[in-house]
Amino acid sequence: MRKLLFILFVFSLLAVNLNSAWFDNILSRVTQPDGTPVEVFLTGDEYHNWAHDEDGYTIIQDDATGFW
Repeated sequence: MRKLLFILFVFSLLAVNLNSAWFDNILSRVTQPDGTPVEVFLTGDEYHNWAHDEDGYTIIQDDATGFW
């Protein structure tokens, strides 16, 4: 029983130290609807991420036109 509790304790400590895969300022290329490429930076993890320019301003895609 003590061994089982010890194993559960160790696994719980390991689970606390897990982090998501964070990335910062990854250069990427998106394509406008007219075919023009635009270079943006990507920052975030698998749950919260966004595109921005080199000055840190967020870039979003217009749902109506599809342009960035």
